[in-house]
Order: sequence, then C-alpha cells, then structure tokens
Amino acid sequence: MKTITIIDTFGFFFRSYFALPPLRNSDGFPTGLLTGFINLVDGLKRDHATDYIVFALDSKGKTFRNDIYPDYKANRPAPPEDLVKQLPVAIDWIREMGFANISKDGYEADDVIATLTEFAKKEGLKVRIVSHDKDLYQMIDDEKVVMYDSIKKKEITE
Repeated sequence: MKTITIIDTFGFFFRSYFALPPLRNSDGFPTGLLTGFINLVDGLKRDHATDYIVFALDSKGKTFRNDIYPDYKANRPAPPEDLVKQLPVAIDWIREMGFANISKDGYEADDVIATLTEFAKKEGLKVRIVSHDKDLYQMIDDEKVVMYDSIKKKEITE
C-alpha cells in the first residue's frame, strides 16, 4: 500500500522554533525553525517509507471560522519576529525540494489535512499525519490513517 505523509506545516514550524535554542547563522539571521524543519524532513525520509510528502499550510488572513466567531484567535499574541523572518525561507525550501504544499483561502491547515486524508483514503493510500494537534486524532482509522509524533518518533494508531 502506498503511503502519503501530510505535515501540519505551521504547527511544526512553531514547535521547532520554540523547542530549539535561538540559533543564528554567521550573518545573524535566525535559523532555529529552519534547523528543526530540515531535521524533520531528513527524519521522515530516513525513518519512514513514504511515497508522497505534502505540506499543509494555513491560508493567509481570515478563515471561515472568523465569519462564524469574529473573535476566533483574536487574543493570540503575534509570533516572534525571528520566527516570522524564517517562514518565507522555509516555505521556499519546501517548493525548492519539490514537495507538494497545499493551502486553501479561508481554511486552516487542519481543514486541508482532513480533506486530503479523506481523498487519500478513497484512493487506497495509507495516510501518516505529522501534527501535534489533538483535534486531528479523530482522523485515525485503523492502520489506514495514523498520526505520527515527531518528538516520541512513533505512530499513533488509536
């Protein structure tokens, strides 16, 4: 059975940024998020047989959730400047490495992940979701859809 690995991109970027020390290159540019990103990609390719890797991205701006509840994420603090500086570089790397990246205006990455998961299941693919968003655990389906915990380096099947 072919496998598709779907990554909750921004969730992982934020986790990488805050998990690693404030790394910088010789020019002083922040690199902690970028280092974590490369480690994830390397680990996934080395440790898991996967036929496809897709990075699910949040869309820019408001989502349909803001239409339902205008204060959705209104109290969330702005991300640190060093994190924001690294985002376009990391997204460019995704494209330059030839990985698919998918976003949809008005939707968050978890919506994209759920949609891709349902499509992949219908196509007979095993789905590995790389995310720490517990809301996505509802997508787990026997051995067809698993979550992957990149910290514990294990698949979650129930």
